[in-house]
Amino acid sequence: MKDYHALLARQEAMRLRQQLLSPAQSPTGAPGGRAGLDPRSYDGAADQALIVRDLPAVAPLATLIDRLYEAMFTRHPYLRQLFPESMEFQRAHLERAFRFAVEHLDRPVELADFCTRLGSGHRRLGVLPAHYQVFEESLVEALRVTAGDAWSPETEQAWVRMHRFVTGAMIDGAAGTAREPGWWRATVVRHELRAPDLAVLRLHPAEPLRFRAGQYVPVQSPLLPHTWRSYTIAGAP
Repeated sequence: MKDYHALLARQEAMRLRQQLLSPAQSPTGAPGGRAGLDPRSYDGAADQALIVRDLPAVAPLATLIDRLYEAMFTRHPYLRQLFPESMEFQRAHLERAFRFAVEHLDRPVELADFCTRLGSGHRRLGVLPAHYQVFEESLVEALRVTAGDAWSPETEQAWVRMHRFVTGAMIDGAAGTAREPGWWRATVVRHELRAPDLAVLRLHPAEPLRFRAGQYVPVQSPLLPHTWRSYTIAGAP
């Protein structure tokens, strides 16, 4: 059964690759690019106005996000393995991301800078450009189902443009750090419990880790796959 699902995953990846190499189609059928909107020319304020105007039609966002993941995992079940067993943290994180994007859409240069940094961090999760297309399709389906008759094509396209603007910057960020490892392997050599809610981990990295003062490092344990938590580095490796 495991080999069967691996075969399905490879076939799905090939289909998505072919889709990306072909002329792109927007969810409404009109030709359009996947990403790469220039923050200097993108009219984010106009899309922000459309999205905010019709936001009540897809509220609460928690319901929209539940339907988004339901659509994505139903169409592409192999993607479930990229996410932690419990989706509670992931759902809350995505809701914050949606709100942040909408609130900063009228400042596209600032939003693009943030998303570029976010994209470089997403490399550790195994996220590929093809996955953003799957996410977009699932987002549009969730928007349509949640809003029902209250939905409009112009607002849908505003969401699509916002998504492509964000993911375009994230893809650029991932490409900019492609020469670095997506993650570093390390061994926990000591665990010190300083307080009931405070622990200090001492790690020995297998490869050189570039250190910057004030840096945060996301850490994942094999005991909790795909569950990342950020830690402050107390000293250089």
